[in-house]
Amino acid sequence: MRDQILKNVLDSVPRAFLEGFAKRAQDAYVGVYEEVKADTRVLGPQRLFKLKSVRQHRLDFEMMEAAQAAGMVGTERPLPYNDWCHAYAVSGTFGLTQSYVPAIGEKPQSAKFRDALASAANVPRMPLDDDEEIYKPRTYYGLLAHNPVGKRFTDEHQKLGSLNLCVPYPEMSGWAFEMNVWELIGLYPAEQRKPTSQRAPILKRRPAKKKEGEK
Repeated sequence: MRDQILKNVLDSVPRAFLEGFAKRAQDAYVGVYEEVKADTRVLGPQRLFKLKSVRQHRLDFEMMEAAQAAGMVGTERPLPYNDWCHAYAVSGTFGLTQSYVPAIGEKPQSAKFRDALASAANVPRMPLDDDEEIYKPRTYYGLLAHNPVGKRFTDEHQKLGSLNLCVPYPEMSGWAFEMNVWELIGLYPAEQRKPTSQRAPILKRRPAKKKEGEK
């Protein structure tokens, strides 16, 4: 199953999306930390709570920006679930969200998330609403799970630590597929480049000037 999922990831999820989101996530982790750190109107013990909330908003935004840049279909009408509204993007056989997880490997109730997604798909819609059928059931649900280096509110601890693409088993009992995004990017086929011609250009000689008296 893992090999089958990996093949579908490589076929369906654009490499440009994963590269773009990984870079944006790194920058966002640092940027949001600096933003909260500079806010003097937040009580010290509450900084981590605010950081997690602001970071989730920012990462949703960055995921949608990366999806749009890679030509993927996404929705800015987020999916309400688990006291949060998740941005949602689709590509081929995959529906994708992102979320902070306390530890890579933990499963944030993805079964309930899929139930919420199924409920959203059954909501009657206007003919022009979501004409890309964004809520059409996909073969796989993928979660871009991330967390910081550590747990303290410090410069070093709040850098991006892990970023994994996780896909649950059909019965949602655990992760059937889990791989670091940077490792996954390295498995994409190298881009094909057109070979450049090594032939030297043909130089056309100018005809010799005729001497006086020659015809």
